Amino acid sequence: MIQPLRDVLQVRTPIAHADGRYQADPETLRKLVDERAIALQYCDREGLVGGDANPNGSAMDIAGIYGGPRRNVLGLMPHPERMSEPFQGHGSADGRALFDAVLRSVGGARSAPSASAP
Repeated sequence: MIQPLRDVLQVRTPIAHADGRYQADPETLRKLVDERAIALQYCDREGLVGGDANPNGSAMDIAGIYGGPRRNVLGLMPHPERMSEPFQGHGSADGRALFDAVLRSVGGARSAPSASAP
């Protein structure tokens, strides 16, 4: 059995898909695990992957994968941009954590100030 990877960054973010979900044959899933190419997995509030936390039936609860020879491409189903600023009406800016992590990984860049900051 293929064991899912545990993500170290938990981000609460909206989803907005009705039909999309990640599907792959067992060999491809094994390759994703071996190459540490699973970027995001659906999880519940406690960080547990699987069950009702997976809203669309994605294989291995995959919500995003890395691509490219240097893992510099990210494909994802959730929409962190819809929850990246407090004024967006979700009561949280958790999605911003994903963008901040990307900025840190491309050279230690600092996050831009929030639009709601003075």
